[in-house]
Amino acid sequence: MTVDTVVFDLGNVLVHWDPMLPFAGRLTDDEVRRFFADVDFGALNLRQDAGRPWAEACAEVARTHPQHVAALTAVCRAVRGVAARSGRGHRGGGR
Repeated sequence: MTVDTVVFDLGNVLVHWDPMLPFAGRLTDDEVRRFFADVDFGALNLRQDAGRPWAEACAEVARTHPQHVAALTAVCRAVRGVAARSGRGHRGGGR
């Protein structure tokens, strides 16, 4: 397959992305905000967007913030669900 067009969706123009959604019903908003701040979720998410496998993210969080492993697991499950519904599958055992 040859890619001839790439669309960058900066600022939720074409696709809505809310980082809180994977946690809905799993954690309180305060718990999610604490998780985001403690693990620097913005930086973690950029590394995932760059192609890092989720297994590496889980290992990093387990090593640096073990109290947040369950929160990251919620994100992983949500990502897997979206990928499965889109037919994309996963690279590297989780991304």
